[in-house]
Amino acid sequence: MSKCSIGLLVDAAHLAYRIEGENSTLRSDEDPRNGNTSTTELTDSIAKAGYLITDKTNPDVKNSTGLTAVRLEPIDEESPIVISYRGTASLNDMLSNTNLGITGTVGNNLRKEAFSFYEETKKKFPHRDIIITGHSLGGHLAQYVGAKAYATEPDTRKSMNLHVRTFNTAPINTIYGEKLMLNCPHVFSQFCNYRLDSDLVSDLFIHDYYGNTFSFQTEKGISKSHPMGEVREVIPEAVKNLEIGGIGRAHRDLNTLKEGVLGIKEAYAVHIKGQWFSKYRMGVKNKELIDKALDSVTECLNKNPPDFIGANKHLQVARFKTSGPTSSHCLNLVIKAVYIVQKEYKVSSDFQIELETPGRALKF
Repeated sequence: MSKCSIGLLVDAAHLAYRIEGENSTLRSDEDPRNGNTSTTELTDSIAKAGYLITDKTNPDVKNSTGLTAVRLEPIDEESPIVISYRGTASLNDMLSNTNLGITGTVGNNLRKEAFSFYEETKKKFPHRDIIITGHSLGGHLAQYVGAKAYATEPDTRKSMNLHVRTFNTAPINTIYGEKLMLNCPHVFSQFCNYRLDSDLVSDLFIHDYYGNTFSFQTEKGISKSHPMGEVREVIPEAVKNLEIGGIGRAHRDLNTLKEGVLGIKEAYAVHIKGQWFSKYRMGVKNKELIDKALDSVTECLNKNPPDFIGANKHLQVARFKTSGPTSSHCLNLVIKAVYIVQKEYKVSSDFQIELETPGRALKF
């Protein structure tokens, strides 16, 4: 069975930079001896995850408005479809990023082509989970397409089977996002942004992203921390191994919960980074307690079936021992999420059936 993980999305976002020419071929001039990830490494990793590269486009294609995108399809008939949009790779893209930093918008034609690429995918796979990803400008396009789809497609709002994951994304500001925030903000639970703490593009003037944003520590400067290669290097393997989507709502939301637990752990580390006399500050002491608790929560959630009671106990103990508003807020978020997913798990008959069907055991 195919596995759609954060690591696969990292590969997909990276692969989008290797597409060129009228026939959208994959270039292979990256030298791994220089620390780069070769195109062959990317395609091999994608194949190992059980996915095929089935559709590509780029600015050299006839009638293109400048979009570069790629679609990955699983070898099975149940795993999510992946769409990846390319980010900054030219002077024109850099100018687009500058406009994004000031207004949170990008060229309308580029957005239209990005949404059309998604529509073609949905038409081919009307009932399948779709995951949209991208880096930098590509992350902006992923957020735009996700917001427009949720705002204009009632079936998508009902199924919640569209997911957005971005890396060092440029900011976003759309009427679709504003509409969703007013009428159905819960859909943003399907959006998550991964960024490095010193990245410039994802820290531009407009700090506006849809969904959760998790930051990861890096010692690189503001320019060197932006490329996709650095994102690949910094994001921990435990995060890359996280699955996205799932068979049934309870499985999907359980995977989202696991993602949130690890994301909050990394984000809290960034929060206390650089505190004066940090060795003696409460933030560092809290971090030790929170790290221990969240690691235990992850172990509980990875059991089959998940041990929600054990996870809640670890969180309650950590909340009692830590102090400060940020620590309390982080732990309360996870406690609430554990309760919600536990409730869904109990009432989700389709999830229980999948667990009990021979040959279809879910791997947590």
